[in-house]
Amino acid sequence: MRFISHLPMSSSKARASKSAALKDDKRAIFAAAAAHAQRAVDYLLRFSASEAAAA
Repeated sequence: MRFISHLPMSSSKARASKSAALKDDKRAIFAAAAAHAQRAVDYLLRFSASEAAAA
């Protein structure tokens, strides 16, 4: 499986590369979605941890 960066795409070449990776490997979209979901969970857990520490 090709690595799909979670960093923002900054050029048309980078977008084309990621598009090609998604076409070549159907699992890549799920890996990218899972990475985004994990970052969202980590973000939310930071708030719950800081609230627990403040209580």
